[in-house]
Amino acid sequence: MMAWKNGLRPGRIVLAGVAVNTILGGVISFFSVMYSDRIQSAMLWLNGSLSARTWNDVYTLSGYVIVGL
Repeated sequence: MMAWKNGLRPGRIVLAGVAVNTILGGVISFFSVMYSDRIQSAMLWLNGSLSARTWNDVYTLSGYVIVGL
């Protein structure tokens, strides 16, 4: 909706995406500053931590990875 004004244009779509990314990034930064003592596990998950995963999880996802590649 942010990009819609007299039709959709690629430049507006890109700028709207940048604006949404900036706003949501600010929200994440706010929560990471306000709750820095409680956000460690969430940050590990957001960065792609694979802790507590087993080889069965790898086998389950391998089919999807092969199709994706």
